[in-house]
Amino acid sequence: MKNQLCIAVCTAVVLTSCTTPSPQNNASSSSESASQPQSSSSSEKVIRETKNVSYSGIVRPLGISVYMEGTHRLSLENDRFILLESDAVDLNGYVDEHVEVLGSIRPTVESDAMIMRVESIALQETSTSAQSADTTPSAGNTQSSTAASTLGFSFSSLSSRTESASSTPSSATQVASQTSSTDATSGAQKKTPGPAFLARQEKMASESFTAENWTQEYCSEHIGFCIPVHRNWWFTSFGATSTHYWHVELNSEAFEDLYEGPVVIDLNGESLNALSIANGSIHTDGQTVTGYRSWTNGRHFAIHADVSLRNAVEYITNNLREGD
Repeated sequence: MKNQLCIAVCTAVVLTSCTTPSPQNNASSSSESASQPQSSSSSEKVIRETKNVSYSGIVRPLGISVYMEGTHRLSLENDRFILLESDAVDLNGYVDEHVEVLGSIRPTVESDAMIMRVESIALQETSTSAQSADTTPSAGNTQSSTAASTLGFSFSSLSSRTESASSTPSSATQVASQTSSTDATSGAQKKTPGPAFLARQEKMASESFTAENWTQEYCSEHIGFCIPVHRNWWFTSFGATSTHYWHVELNSEAFEDLYEGPVVIDLNGESLNALSIANGSIHTDGQTVTGYRSWTNGRHFAIHADVSLRNAVEYITNNLREGD
């Protein structure tokens, strides 16, 4: 009897020691995982800036603009401009004055224009003829040209903007020229056209404007719109001007200069309701036909051309669309 009781007690002790739970690794594993440093793959975009650059031109208020930076613009020769900003100089005191500015230049946030952080500014004496031309060349422009090249810009074409095209003719003009217009862009367009301009206009008017011939598009990613372009035409975007949010021209051949395109598309700041103009309507005024399309944020498109290009204006007006 005693032997049986002893065996039972020993068996219970052995079973108890065998069922003792083993240590859990979950908590330590979680702690280990949480304590490991997190790697960061984010990198800051470096804005390239070139110092000690000078430009000569006329200081203007920035006016309506698609750019997020700058308070003024400096009108340069050949209808170009750069944006200006400054903490060291009161630019308002130099509006409409011919000056030489010195500072650091960089691409804008949109990367389709240049902006200068002005460190110093000096008035320049100019003749009446130079003032009427809005700007005069200066030695500083040579240095500015070098700086523009360093930043990835062409001085004759201040921006390289992404354009969308589906065939060859427009591809050569995908470098968009950043320009500033005169105080009245429409007035500059009303200059008496020369024989070469009229020949291009006549050639464009002789095209067939059925839907299958509009195989190209110009698209502005920044504004978010697309314009149909005829298969045999070329386009150039001149970006923002002093009187338009965006300015695009169409031509029968490659071109770079402002006002060479017989068909003009402008994005303007007023709403069509405020102008009492019906959306999608086509208006004729003398030899000029204009199509109107309402756009976002109280803006509208105006498509201008000679009356001989009315069918083209109608097609562009009806088929202008939002970008993808």
